[in-house]
Amino acid sequence: MTTVLRGSDNFDTYKSFTSSPLTITNNSIHSAEHGLGAVPNKISGYLVCVIANGSFEVGDIMPVPASRSAAGTSTSTYNFDMRANATTVYAALNNNGIVCVFDGLLTNSNFSLVLKAEL
Repeated sequence: MTTVLRGSDNFDTYKSFTSSPLTITNNSIHSAEHGLGAVPNKISGYLVCVIANGSFEVGDIMPVPASRSAAGTSTSTYNFDMRANATTVYAALNNNGIVCVFDGLLTNSNFSLVLKAEL
């Protein structure tokens, strides 16, 4: 099967936003104004290693899921919830810190958080 894309297929209206790196703090809501003019249809985030931590080297990234997962699941990052409205994308981290399958509890100051939103 072949798919043909044309300008009239509305791909020219795609908009995206990527935040500056945010400092991670337990029990707080991290946010960035996305400027997309509408509620995004996709939000995501990732952690960027800025100081080596366990098996993570500087520059490594790890996706943050859009909703919290319980320990013992296959999701790699725990304790974040994400949401967005027409102006802002949010990521909340609970008081337990960042937990991952690779290394357990991570040190917040060794990572920064980047938020993304797309229309």
